[in-house]
Formats: sequence, structure tokens, C-alpha cells
Amino acid sequence: MQVIYKYVIEYAEVGTTHILNIHKDAWLLNVASINNGAYLYFMVDPTRAEEQRQFVMFGTGIPIDKHDPDRLLYVDTVVSKDEQFVGHVFEIYPEDA
Repeated sequence: MQVIYKYVIEYAEVGTTHILNIHKDAWLLNVASINNGAYLYFMVDPTRAEEQRQFVMFGTGIPIDKHDPDRLLYVDTVVSKDEQFVGHVFEIYPEDA
């Protein structure tokens, strides 16, 4: 059985690595800007075990020097409701991937 779950990265936490416990083989469907954050929507099988996946969001013009660009996979871009912030969401792949 597949279900859609959401996970949130708050705009105030830009540049911070977020470790999310997501069911194994979950499929990222969309990232949406809602309220004060980026909402990541995944299709999951809740009967599967969870695994840790890492995500980070950078604002436009903010250096990415704390992260290895070779380990970042672009996911989506979100714009805050007041259009004062544009965030770019990436998944961080493990070093052994």
C-alpha cells in the first residue's frame, strides 16, 4: 500500500543538514512552499523500514562551501509566500554512494 507523507524544512534553517527518517525506497514527488518552509512530499510504503536521508536548502546567493557539491542532487526550488526568499532544496548523498 502506498501513502503520501510530508516532511518540512523551515526557511529559518537554511544551510542546515536535515536528517529525515523516511521509509525505504520512498519516491520524492514534489516540494512546495507552504507557510514558513519547504514541504517535501514522498510516496511511501509504510510497511517498509525507515532509513535516514539527508536534505539541505540554500537561499539564492548563499555560499554552499560547507557541503561537497559532488554529493548534492538538486530536488526543487521554492519561493516564500511574501516572495522575499527563494530556496533551493538538495538531497545529500552519502560519501559511499
